[in-house]
Amino acid sequence: MGYIVGQDVSTWLQLRAIATVSAAYPTPPPAPIVTDHNQEWPASVAYLKTIEGNGLLRVGRPFSNPNTFYFTANTPPIDDFFYADGFSDPYPDELTGRTVTTAGSTFTITAAMFAGGDTAGSGGSQPILVDWFEAIT
Repeated sequence: MGYIVGQDVSTWLQLRAIATVSAAYPTPPPAPIVTDHNQEWPASVAYLKTIEGNGLLRVGRPFSNPNTFYFTANTPPIDDFFYADGFSDPYPDELTGRTVTTAGSTFTITAAMFAGGDTAGSGGSQPILVDWFEAIT
């Protein structure tokens, strides 16, 4: 099959991917393996697939780290911080109101978390689990 977009990635790869978790516990996992018209994500809590369908989401921004969750665990009394980056419609609406579970807390995703981030309670720690996603194992 010939190249559709670029020389190293396919149109499908540019349109569909899993969600990633920034700074996933305990350390960032190996990078995905990218070959012609294929991408393989190593088993890790840093790579999340949906529990519905084939696990892939439409990519918000090709050629970047699309569909990424950033969770900063702070020591109380400083609040934890959560930011969902690169998610395009309809995912902000689909994810708003869903529960995020950490090793020490839970919180609900708000619309503000897609627009620069928002506080997310306190006392949480990596890894995180987002309702509607599961870790790639």
